[in-house]
Amino acid sequence: QLLKMEKSIPNRATYLKVVEKSSKQFIMSARRNPWNLIPPYWYAKNPGGGRKVGDHYYTYFTLYPETDLGNNTDILGRALVLLEAKDLVSFKQDCIDIALHQVEWVLGCNPFNASTCEGIGYNQYQMLINSDEFLPPVPQIPGAVQTGFCSVVGTDNPQLGIEKVSVEYDMPATSTLIWVIKKLLEC
Repeated sequence: QLLKMEKSIPNRATYLKVVEKSSKQFIMSARRNPWNLIPPYWYAKNPGGGRKVGDHYYTYFTLYPETDLGNNTDILGRALVLLEAKDLVSFKQDCIDIALHQVEWVLGCNPFNASTCEGIGYNQYQMLINSDEFLPPVPQIPGAVQTGFCSVVGTDNPQLGIEKVSVEYDMPATSTLIWVIKKLLEC
C-alpha cells in the first residue's frame, strides 16, 4: 500500500523488487501442487519432513506442535499480499488466480474435500466445543473460519479430526478470508 501512494518514498525501486520477487515466489511455489496452494512455511535448513527447492525447504503444514494452529491464516495472508501486489507487477492475472486458489482451499478445494469455513461448503469437521472453556459456549457461527489443517508432528502430512485445534474458530483466519474475498470482488 505504501508503494501505491502518490508521495515518493526513498528506495521505492528496491521495495518494488522485493514485492515482485516475493510474488513470483508465491506463484511459482503454488504451481508445484495441483491445488495451487502457496507453501506457508520456509526453512533455511531441513526441519525434517520439509520439501527441498533450491537451497531451501518448505512445508504446507507447520511442523512444530507449539505453533500447530493450522495454515488458513498463513495462506490467506499470502493471498492478500498477492492482491496488493497485482497492481505493481507485470503478472497481475497470475496474482489474482493464485489468490483465488487460496480461498478455494479454505472453502473445500483441497485433498480432503473439506471446507474449513462454517456453513459454507461440505465435509466440515465437527467443532471442538469445550463447555468449560467459554461461558456461554461458542455456538456454530456461519462464516467463521477454522484455523485449518495441522500436521502430524514432525511431518508435512495433515492430521485431521476433532482432536486437533484445527477445528477451532479463529478471528485472524475469519477476518483475512473476508478481506481477501472483498479484494477479489474488486478485481
